[in-house]
Amino acid sequence: MQWTPKVMKQRSSLPQQPSPNPRAIAPRFRSSYKKLLRCGRYWYCRLTRTKASTEYLARGLAVGVFAGFFPLFGAQTAIGVLLAIPLRGHKLTAALGTWVSNPLTYIPIFWFNFRVGNELLGAKVSFTPESLQSLEALLELKEEFIATLLVGCLVCGLVGSVFSYLIAAGFIRFWRNRRTHKEDRRCRLDVSAIEPTTATVNSHPSNSIDLS
Repeated sequence: MQWTPKVMKQRSSLPQQPSPNPRAIAPRFRSSYKKLLRCGRYWYCRLTRTKASTEYLARGLAVGVFAGFFPLFGAQTAIGVLLAIPLRGHKLTAALGTWVSNPLTYIPIFWFNFRVGNELLGAKVSFTPESLQSLEALLELKEEFIATLLVGCLVCGLVGSVFSYLIAAGFIRFWRNRRTHKEDRRCRLDVSAIEPTTATVNSHPSNSIDLS
């Protein structure tokens, strides 16, 4: 094809997509980052200022960790929150507990769960990381593989939830006691700073009343 002036004119008249401007993308990215940071700060403040009991918070985290040990891709958070309702656990800590499995830990956790299930059932099934890429790929596997994996997830989930409950309960008690100690110390410092001022005002000669 020869590049005649007519062809070049037609190509130049075609609508061209504008190239992305880095200066326009940067403010958009900063705005999304600020919104995410503000949302995280809000939920952090809500969690730290809650008056819920230690057992209630730790039980929610344990339920979320239990749900996170199962290959329920995209539904772990919802299932963890739903399980927290009948088991009387905190819904927010249940949602946080499901993040024990994330895109960085999927393969190690489920590989370990499969090994545990393989040892308990005595099955001779090979583990392939490609089978855990999605729920559809998992359903296409053999029943023996799925049963081995689910047994391992059940055992590891129960053990992980028990340990997470004990660790979370101990940490929450320690953190609340430390916070209470700091508040009491601050109150004592404020009172000690006010008392000398009051004593000075009362002892001033101009404040004394002559009753003679």
